[in-house]
Amino acid sequence: MYQVGLRPVTALDAGWIFDACQDSEIQRWTLVPRPYLLDHAEEFASGGGIIEAQRWAICDRTAPERGLGVISIHRIEDRNAEIGYWVAPWARGERVCARAVTEVISWSRLNTQAVSVSAKIASTNVASQRVVLAAGFLVAEQTSEFLPDGEVKVPGIVFRRAI
Repeated sequence: MYQVGLRPVTALDAGWIFDACQDSEIQRWTLVPRPYLLDHAEEFASGGGIIEAQRWAICDRTAPERGLGVISIHRIEDRNAEIGYWVAPWARGERVCARAVTEVISWSRLNTQAVSVSAKIASTNVASQRVVLAAGFLVAEQTSEFLPDGEVKVPGIVFRRAI
């Protein structure tokens, strides 16, 4: 079992991020470019591309250089911190992401004015829904936003938890 921790994403993470983003599940549920090139990973790891309020590598505290996934706060709006995440294929099935989400909730409580944390998840993404439910989130609403499920867009669900 991994000893889950969070650390800032750095340029040194480009290699494992590139490897992870070749995974069909990450490509199915996220907005990563397709095909995902090493240039994309290098830009992301160096802080380019999407602007987030905060971004971390999910790692094993005993071997922090090899990432297990990425989690971020995309924005803080109306005292709500919206998060997003993905887990590398080599770390799935270990509750890595639910533990990382819990750490982000703790970080948000101490470091932001947010009173809640939310995640927008595709209605068909059962694995990601299990993550937030395990971290104590509840279904808040169906969003008018359509989210990726491979090559199609499906209705999204907002999950929310008070901090």
